[in-house]
Amino acid sequence: MELPVNMNSLWEATAQDWIHEKLDGPAEAAIVVIGAGITGLSAALKAAEADHKVIVLDAHHPGWGASGRNGGQVIPGLKELPDEIVRRFGADRGEQIVDFAGRTAETVFETISHHHIDCDAHRGGWVEPAYHARALRGLVAKSEQWQARNADVELLDKNAIAEATGSDVFLGGFHDRRAGSVHPLKYSLGLGVAARKAGALIYSHVTVKSVDQQTDGFIVETNKGQIRADRVLMCTNGYTDPSFGPVGRSVAPVASIQIATDPLPDILRQKIMPKGISGSDTNRLLVYFRLDAEGRFLIGGRGATFASGLERLFPKLQRHATRMFPDLADVTWPYRWGGLLALTSDHYPKIHEPVPGFVMAMGYNGRGVALATQWGAAISDYALSGNKKLLPIPITPIKQFPFHRLRTVGIEVAAFWYGFLDRMGV
Repeated sequence: MELPVNMNSLWEATAQDWIHEKLDGPAEAAIVVIGAGITGLSAALKAAEADHKVIVLDAHHPGWGASGRNGGQVIPGLKELPDEIVRRFGADRGEQIVDFAGRTAETVFETISHHHIDCDAHRGGWVEPAYHARALRGLVAKSEQWQARNADVELLDKNAIAEATGSDVFLGGFHDRRAGSVHPLKYSLGLGVAARKAGALIYSHVTVKSVDQQTDGFIVETNKGQIRADRVLMCTNGYTDPSFGPVGRSVAPVASIQIATDPLPDILRQKIMPKGISGSDTNRLLVYFRLDAEGRFLIGGRGATFASGLERLFPKLQRHATRMFPDLADVTWPYRWGGLLALTSDHYPKIHEPVPGFVMAMGYNGRGVALATQWGAAISDYALSGNKKLLPIPITPIKQFPFHRLRTVGIEVAAFWYGFLDRMGV
């Protein structure tokens, strides 16, 4: 764990072991994938199933980063509402993006079923509950826009959201039945197993030093030797090294942390999130929460970067959980962990191609499980075919995140201000 606080990850404690393969000396492949998270492994799986030689490289092991540390919520859609996406990209392309994003959860569960991935998958839906009238008005618009596109969503009143969550602190909420949850590390490792079975080589503990374009492809220079590749996919997201050229400064890595209880007694499991539903609230500094397959309650949030801020955030999450569910006041919380997610300046994920054949995908803004699965397959298809119509979003130039060097201070200031606004209900 790279965060400057002590961690005890629930997901690492309950996932299967990974059998490591070691890169020893030079190699070659049709596609080299840098980063063995959900994006990279999904891309590798798609290419390997099409009988291409694929090599995946990771500085640690599959699922080590955000892919194996997140809350495991499988949520379709982008952060922006469908109508806003259409306004930005135009009617035809905008609706294509909305349709692509709306199908991402379905893709995850189809992938799990097809490859028999054991990852505690549960399609119990997702709710976005609101504390204040301001937020509830926004959920009305979200519900109407997705319903206009025949999505299985609805707006919940105070009684309905209380029944769905087991908490009476909310005014109402948005319910998306397309969504669900997984054990994120088991899911990531399961994608890796599927990619291996399809023929991909996945090498752990390999650090990429450079990617150099040649007349006939690329040379990927690593700490374990050179790899010659026809095409390269960079899928490192929030773990993209800022020293790795402009792309390393194009997103803002933000810490997201979680805590979890021991398995709750049956009586509490029947009262708290009783239908296996997942949730994340409407606050600017949102928290996300659910039960896992064994009945542990987990809650997470973001907004801090320095060690002192992270240490204060852990007990804040516990207090927040107790405010929603007073019955959690006396339970123990043995697990705490976290990682880095990647924010973009406009909340849209990005695809870059600085030179032909070198494709980069990143910036899921907290929606990584569902988006990355379908995103990885799409960039793989594009890299092999050159058909830009297969991409979910237009390729854009790499732009540095504003004030990237000051991002840690900026995140702390923004967290304080957003927290104040949330408390005021504005």
